[in-house]
Amino acid sequence: GMRTVRSDTSRTICAVSTSRGCRGVQVTQRASGSGRRSTAPVLAPVKIDRRQFGREGSARGYAEKPRGRGVGRQPVGVFAASEVDATGPVEIPPPPYGKLSVPVYSLATSGVFNGVSTSRPTMNITTYATPIAIQPARRFIIALYHGTLSADNMLAKGRGVLQILGEQHAELLPLLGKSSGHEIDKIAEVKERGFDVVERFGVPTLADCLGVVELEIVNIQDVGDHDVVLCDVVGYEELTPEGMSPLYTAKLRELGLI
Repeated sequence: GMRTVRSDTSRTICAVSTSRGCRGVQVTQRASGSGRRSTAPVLAPVKIDRRQFGREGSARGYAEKPRGRGVGRQPVGVFAASEVDATGPVEIPPPPYGKLSVPVYSLATSGVFNGVSTSRPTMNITTYATPIAIQPARRFIIALYHGTLSADNMLAKGRGVLQILGEQHAELLPLLGKSSGHEIDKIAEVKERGFDVVERFGVPTLADCLGVVELEIVNIQDVGDHDVVLCDVVGYEELTPEGMSPLYTAKLRELGLI
């Protein structure tokens, strides 16, 4: 079965600038039936250091991207210069929350016209994503890795579609999570690998995902190698593919993918 839900409140992202200078987000809200419209900035412009980290949408623990030197920035199995002593590299232990099994999500985004050309739609594996509120509005936070096509599309458009993946999608992890949408047309490659793609909320998504959640940005925070975006849930489709189980990170570890 399928259930589609839309919010009762109209929210439109008016401006999301992702240039290397200042960036701000402005939201126009109109309560259903109120007939009144109010416009107010929800995030003061901030200076962003737009370092390019390369690969897109890493899975948890994926360690190929350049990171800072601090212990808190080191993925499992990566050594910082400060951790090398006379006896050789010293492995940094993973944080305790790295042992937990969590759902695996993919963010799907549409292409954006920049005045010269249009970027292509893409999808990734989100590093971090979680629902955080129910009332007065359902809200989600997701982390966007700097320099990725998914992040660029999401920040420029102000919206994206979060996909709940099933175990059948585990084989797509190297494509969605360990390759760059700047270099590879992931939508075309997904189709090439036998997965159907359908448009939901105006964005190409996996036909057999377990559900999709339409998100609109209301706030952005630069936290280092990621931007954390606070989003309103403005719509969702609850899908129930027969015989499909949700994909968790424990399954990816079992398969040796992370």
